[in-house]
Amino acid sequence: MSDRISEHISLKEGIKSHTATRLGIDNTPRELDLINMKTIAEQVFEPLRKWVDGPIAINSFYRSPKLNSAIGGSTTSQHCIGCALDIDDNYGYKTNAEMYDYIKNNLDYDQIIWEFGTEDNPDWVHVSYVSEDVNRRRCLQAYKENGKTKYKIIWIHLFLKKWWKTHAGKDMLLTVWRLKTVEKYLIVFLRKRKNNGF
Repeated sequence: MSDRISEHISLKEGIKSHTATRLGIDNTPRELDLINMKTIAEQVFEPLRKWVDGPIAINSFYRSPKLNSAIGGSTTSQHCIGCALDIDDNYGYKTNAEMYDYIKNNLDYDQIIWEFGTEDNPDWVHVSYVSEDVNRRRCLQAYKENGKTKYKIIWIHLFLKKWWKTHAGKDMLLTVWRLKTVEKYLIVFLRKRKNNGF
């Protein structure tokens, strides 16, 4: 097994886990997981790092199913098959928000998540990549509600925020009505897409 995932990610960094070390959990990826790790590194991480022009912290990359269970991760987590990684702006070259926006606007991806934080900057960024023909290009925001993690579609929120700035005028009642109408039709549209399997 090679000691590197890509030019700037070592295998050691890709499987590093303090929890796995503490609990004695083997976090060695299987052959297909390793292929997936190399794919997301080549398609997402390396192009992003080139743009950032400096190191990017990886909080979590591969998680074996046993490790994922130990940390309370989702049973369908893409980390378990090497298709997802969590990145952070620890080195200060670009903010998490800037990296999120760069991925969204310039790279192919399956899913990116604005992980908690504020409206201006997430605590970290989750990104996944499957394949060019399977990627869903979903943009989500994670938040807590009654102690549980929930997700909302973030691009609707950003679209409405920009729409508000563009269309807000003197007649605020009419503006609010327009905003709610746009939101209503966007949500209906997305539900139809989901039901039709898009």
